[in-house]
Amino acid sequence: MTNCGRLIQTCGMARTLVAVAAGVVLVSQASAAAARAPTLEPLVAEADRVWQLSEMGDVVGAGNRCEVLVRAADALRASGKLEMARDYYRRAALVRPWDLDTKVRFAEALLQIGDADAARSMAGQVQTFAETDRLLDASRALAGVVPLPELPTVASLAPQAGEVVLGLVCAPNTDHWMPGEVGRRLSGLLGVRVGLVAAPFVLGKPDRTGRAQLAEELRRSLPWTEQRMTLYVPGGKLVPPQFLSDDAVISVMRKLVEHDGGPEQIQSFRAQLALADAQQNWDVSRLLSDLGQSNVQPSQGKVVYLALVPVDLFSGSTDFLFGSASPTGNYGVVSFCRFAASFTGEPPKRARLVDRLCKQMLSTAGFALGVPRCGDLRCARSYPRSLAEHDAKGAGLCPECRAGFAKVLGHALPAGE
Repeated sequence: MTNCGRLIQTCGMARTLVAVAAGVVLVSQASAAAARAPTLEPLVAEADRVWQLSEMGDVVGAGNRCEVLVRAADALRASGKLEMARDYYRRAALVRPWDLDTKVRFAEALLQIGDADAARSMAGQVQTFAETDRLLDASRALAGVVPLPELPTVASLAPQAGEVVLGLVCAPNTDHWMPGEVGRRLSGLLGVRVGLVAAPFVLGKPDRTGRAQLAEELRRSLPWTEQRMTLYVPGGKLVPPQFLSDDAVISVMRKLVEHDGGPEQIQSFRAQLALADAQQNWDVSRLLSDLGQSNVQPSQGKVVYLALVPVDLFSGSTDFLFGSASPTGNYGVVSFCRFAASFTGEPPKRARLVDRLCKQMLSTAGFALGVPRCGDLRCARSYPRSLAEHDAKGAGLCPECRAGFAKVLGHALPAGE
């Protein structure tokens, strides 16, 4: 065979190999598409069954399985079926309207389709109610809304002689929107300048867990003097429970339940213990001390430092506190943990969270400045024993507290509150 013939034969073989390879690729792509199709169809079919519950009047049942509708919408969107995805997002939004994460995805799909007005409207709902930076940032981007500027730094404010400035100090995991909205509200209520401390407030490890509280409750409630307790107490001897560690007390309870209780009691105790292990509390006295040591006063004027923390607070025998201030003044710690929808189980509502937080900030700032507490239920500074009482009291200041703030601030408070 000539060189030319061999070249032609080689080229032909190459073309054949390329064709075979291309065929393999096409078959592989077709196989992959075929493999994907069956997974999408059952998902959509399941979502249709959930939607049927709603159409038959069982909105609660459909809402309980709303994640099926969302999974179908996500899968349809990922596969490029945007019109179908929009329909399933719409259904999910109907049966569970407070699912803000789904509304963000719905808005994204609407924007992909080209319905910018509907996308902005959907994102606007999220922007109104969201309590987290993640949802706020996503909704603002979709709605084309520019966030408000951040507060100035405390270092840039330079208080004048006799001036009181509020300095907000944020612990890690505090949402960035919070000091801005709360600070502007406080500035308007008190007529003071408010700044943001640049350095974060480090909380350290929790000072108490739910396990410690559970152990203390068991020390009070178990029949420690009964002879049968020798079966469960370490060493087999009756001893005062205060001599036992928290873990030892809980171990006694576990053995007691497993020996004398039934399956329901055992399951209940395990659930109680799991809940206790998940609960963490920080001692507000320690936090106030740390806050005072990490922030200094200016050469003139005064800065009242108020720390915003996302953790649960306690003090002594008090199981929880919304906030507290240093008795020597200038420092306060406010927790928004029990104000947030993520804790209470309520639908998210940022305006409600800001109201709750501002009431507590007014109360704590007053204590830090030496303003006595009032008992007027219409005043933000009246003492609440629960979140319900905190919500029920007024959002502004009573005449007595207004006069107290005016005295320590050196000026009359703005009118209208």
